[in-house]
Amino acid sequence: MHNSWVSLKPLRDENSMYFDNGFEKYCERIVKEIGDIPSEVLEQWVYRLSDDEDVTNEFGNIDYTKVKFELQEWCTNKMLNVKPTKFGEDFFERRIKELANSNGDIKQGSYGHLKNLINHWNKKGTWKMPPIIMISECFKENEYQTPYQLVEGHNRLAWIKYFALNDSELKLAETHKVWVMKRK
Repeated sequence: MHNSWVSLKPLRDENSMYFDNGFEKYCERIVKEIGDIPSEVLEQWVYRLSDDEDVTNEFGNIDYTKVKFELQEWCTNKMLNVKPTKFGEDFFERRIKELANSNGDIKQGSYGHLKNLINHWNKKGTWKMPPIIMISECFKENEYQTPYQLVEGHNRLAWIKYFALNDSELKLAETHKVWVMKRK
């Protein structure tokens, strides 16, 4: 495991469950120790999942002092080339199957409690928070899925894939914001 991954783990006083400004303190420390990683990337990924064994095994050997994240807009067809993580494939396929079983009605099933998110999808045809996608050829620390591997956002990717490939009342936007992870 690379020591930059160890540094990315939140410290006790950076835990928002216990401290009101925990996440802000965490972001400030990360800028000093690792570099400028967007807070939106940290919050949805490392801040929440750094103790997850699968996430650590998949991404823990990367030197994050040599990684950059860029916010980009990708067309739906490019999104179809993104592969889920190997550890997330079953979850990803289950999500697509759930959508198929409900004919793409995201108000049903395990999505029904996500009212604000569903309203956003129905209005905008895309997600609120961009997922994180790595350019796989930039990283040799593991055998990553090519050409692009999802880092975080399995539900979001499942929704894009389902709605791009199936008829539905939900109309996808032409482009979608994504956080792209690559080498500096």
